[in-house]
Amino acid sequence: MTGARTASSIDRLMDEASASLAKAEYFAAQSKCERAAAMARRANDFERLGRICMPWQEARRQIRQIAEDAGVRAVVARVDEYTEGAIAPGCYLLCPPAIAIDAHELRDHARRKKTPVYVMTREPITRNGLWPVAAIRAGGGIMSRAIRVLRPGPIGMVHMQNGTPHDSSMTPPPIEWFLEAGEALGNAAIAAVKASEPAAWRVDDLLEAIEAIPEHEKLFQALQAASFAAAKEPLPDTPRRRPVVDDPGGF
Repeated sequence: MTGARTASSIDRLMDEASASLAKAEYFAAQSKCERAAAMARRANDFERLGRICMPWQEARRQIRQIAEDAGVRAVVARVDEYTEGAIAPGCYLLCPPAIAIDAHELRDHARRKKTPVYVMTREPITRNGLWPVAAIRAGGGIMSRAIRVLRPGPIGMVHMQNGTPHDSSMTPPPIEWFLEAGEALGNAAIAAVKASEPAAWRVDDLLEAIEAIPEHEKLFQALQAASFAAAKEPLPDTPRRRPVVDDPGGF
């Protein structure tokens, strides 16, 4: 496919995405934006990639807001209990033994059902009574960067046993916890992107972060800024450095 044909295909997809947004078909709009973004990145068309970010953000915002407003909150220890049939719109907190990679399975199931969900994952409680919240990217079955930040558990969720914090409750946290934890997690992802690296590499870092944390709006804004910067820079002539994953089965 020539450059002109690729550009035309991207533009056509984005026209369709805009039409889907206007009809409140948010999952269709999201899919078209994702396809267009992937095509633009493969073509190193960073200018178009930057223009895709705002419609993509809007599709994700609408899906997230519907999930937040649904009133359903649940704590999930076994994802398979929620991926074998219908799933209600709402906010879902994965907890051990579920791990961050399971969030992709839950999101994918909800997406196939065209059901808006907001999914967070937490690790076991720390000694000082904090919940680590985590996200991980899974591309082609390969886990890469883990993005994590410590947040306090909601009031009433942490109990002391023999002087040690313990949380065995399956009571869902309030919606405010989901919003605060999700914001902190996305902010940590943005902070992890190194401003000193080429803009094209920052674009790739942010695309991976969006895959791991699709609910965070500022990631799309950061991606747009990095994309427009990359459009003005020569492509890097060395391979992008990737982090070493010591434990590919963990966070």
